[in-house]
Amino acid sequence: MSRESDVIIVEGVGGILVPLDKDHTTLDLAKWLSLPTVIVARANLGTINHTLLTIETLRRAAIPIAGVVINRYPADSPPTAEETNPRYIEKYGKVPILAIVPNEPALKRPPLPESITSPIDMVDWSRFAAPSRRNPSHE
Repeated sequence: MSRESDVIIVEGVGGILVPLDKDHTTLDLAKWLSLPTVIVARANLGTINHTLLTIETLRRAAIPIAGVVINRYPADSPPTAEETNPRYIEKYGKVPILAIVPNEPALKRPPLPESITSPIDMVDWSRFAAPSRRNPSHE
């Protein structure tokens, strides 16, 4: 896949220490893939602590950090915590803030081309669902 692509994005699942199975976390996956990480942080109170802990964990594991994206930033009149979070994360984490994504409703976009959607449609997504949600007709 990487040989045929200009960019590969691998999304984590809720944080760098989230278990993926009984023996592995997202951190193990990041080590195995050896890709630079982009930390996506929430905008609200507590994000400085969570983000700096994530940065520290990645650095201890020698995983490169490309930077931080602040997600769902209040579009109008952010409270003090939200307003100061990006600069404190950048200062104390010594990482760049790559983007600040406003908390706005998604705009209606035109449909994706079939060249993108057809491979998605070929995946049996039900096999990834929790057992209680699986469709018995696909097992």
